Amino acid sequence: MAQTRDDILQAALRLFQAEGAAAVTMRRVAAAVGVTPTALYYHFEGKEALLAALHRQALSTFQQYLHLALEGETSRERFQQTLDAYLRFSTERPGFYDFLFLNPDRPGRSQYPEDFARMRSASFRFLVDRVRDSMDAGTLRKADASEVALTIAAHAHGLVMLARMGHFEAAPDAFPDFFRASMEQLMQGLA
Repeated sequence: MAQTRDDILQAALRLFQAEGAAAVTMRRVAAAVGVTPTALYYHFEGKEALLAALHRQALSTFQQYLHLALEGETSRERFQQTLDAYLRFSTERPGFYDFLFLNPDRPGRSQYPEDFARMRSASFRFLVDRVRDSMDAGTLRKADASEVALTIAAHAHGLVMLARMGHFEAAPDAFPDFFRASMEQLMQGLA
């Protein structure tokens, strides 16, 4: 039974990757899994519940990547490992990355400035905490941690989008090094 649920979520993710959120219909997901549309309702009340479950799975996976950063011994190491986790998530799990960050129909999408000020997103709170740790340790200058975190996130998203749009096709192995060097330059500017 759990395998069928996983198969449904993976089929929904593949449809999303190929054609966007509008393509994720119960009928199309059922066809992709090889079951009747009615069988999907045993696992999900409807499309919104299916998309919400996919969102939870993608977010949980992203948070697993982020929490590995807590193994760093210093605030600087934890911060760098957070950025590395973001990079790995975006390259190793591109479907989940797209669903979380490029899906305008995603449930619970944060809006600036209210949602960011309230830190509704657990992953954004995680980044804000790493920024605060770095500020407390003196590796980043004191400022509004939420605004600095949003700046860092925007820079990271922009770099990933350059790679995803083919700007590194001639040298795909160069992107991780470029990402890290660019983020380091940003951090030096914020120090």
